[in-house]
Amino acid sequence: MKPSPYILYLLLLIPEILEAQIVIDQTDMPSAGDTLRVSITSSVPGDYSNTGSGITWDFSMLEPMNQRVDTFVSAASTPPEYWWFFVPGVVSNLANPKGSSEFFPGLPVNQFYTFYKKTSDAFVDNGFAFKVMGVTFPAKYNSPDKYYTLPMDTNSTWASASSVTFESPGMFFFSTQRTRTSFVDGWGTVITPFGSFASLRVRSDLVQRDSIFIDSLGFGIGLNRNVTEYKWMAENMGIPVLQVNNEGLLTTATYRDSTRLSNVPLTVTLGPDTTVIKGAIITLFASVTGGAPPYRFFWNTLDTSQALTVTMDTTRSFGVVVIDGLNTFASDQKLITVVSPGIEEKNTRLLIVYPNPSEGVIQISPPDNFRSGEVLLFDWSGKEILSQTITGPAELLELDLRKFPAGMYTLHLITEKKLYQGKIILIK
Repeated sequence: MKPSPYILYLLLLIPEILEAQIVIDQTDMPSAGDTLRVSITSSVPGDYSNTGSGITWDFSMLEPMNQRVDTFVSAASTPPEYWWFFVPGVVSNLANPKGSSEFFPGLPVNQFYTFYKKTSDAFVDNGFAFKVMGVTFPAKYNSPDKYYTLPMDTNSTWASASSVTFESPGMFFFSTQRTRTSFVDGWGTVITPFGSFASLRVRSDLVQRDSIFIDSLGFGIGLNRNVTEYKWMAENMGIPVLQVNNEGLLTTATYRDSTRLSNVPLTVTLGPDTTVIKGAIITLFASVTGGAPPYRFFWNTLDTSQALTVTMDTTRSFGVVVIDGLNTFASDQKLITVVSPGIEEKNTRLLIVYPNPSEGVIQISPPDNFRSGEVLLFDWSGKEILSQTITGPAELLELDLRKFPAGMYTLHLITEKKLYQGKIILIK
């Protein structure tokens, strides 16, 4: 008996179906030594959520707004101080160095690493670690954030829940809680400016609560986030060949790419510290360069515009955090010193303080012809926390600030009609 035309048609389709439905395993995850360039844009076609079986997704029209290089190293090549928390070969076997500004704007953060573990069963994020002024801060999740179950095919589903909270009194507080629900919702071919790839499409729904407070800026952000991630996974690519994130009205695309433009980092500046007469009305403007619009502004006064107009009655510090269209952070702060009408702005001078940073005991270099005056100490918010009368140069040789917590402070020395000011960082 001859097979029906329908059966013949299915038989003809089988080779094509078998070829298109790839399986993603640990060999398709990143490895130590990988340097993977990606382009980023917030201009994404509206049909990115479409999916199905044997579908073709055409994103060849994407234009980059920015680029970066994702680098991966062995967990054993990170600072040894991190190994106690992310034990190489046991807790983690892979790490990714990242810039600090995207996590802790305004803090002098360095040696920031995110730690992963890649096995035949899964690829997970175990948390991160960094240093501030030489002090190690580990942030290990209570349970790993599971990016992928492996091997991954068209029937794969998985979920995870993770959280971490830590703080440094006088410096910052951070916490995050995250649940991730993921599944493969389609397969086919994805086309990007980088090429055409057979892929599995992964959808992840994230519910996340982030809280961060930077003491030196006098500023904090609490964000309830609902993010949908769409990832197109291809063989031997290390990371998604394309990832589209949707969060409310903000949509971004990140995709593997070649070099197309220079990376212009996001920066914001309020200008140098300044001194004004009491009662002066001033306007602060957050000048932004780099990054990708649109920009969102968050002041420590709780204002959200780019410019801020205030009447100055007391000395205080103003801080602003800007978030661009790619969810990158940048920050700056400006100290406005208020003086009485008897002290002219032009008479402000630099106060030399050392050592800086200091563990608490500092020395102040006396100005020429100094006889007597008053030393004032202000915290990050501009609040006066110390006032001490100085009757001669010898008293300036040493000042004990050990009772104050770590952080950034401003020192004023007022003598006759001149104001001397300087900044000091206390470490513990």
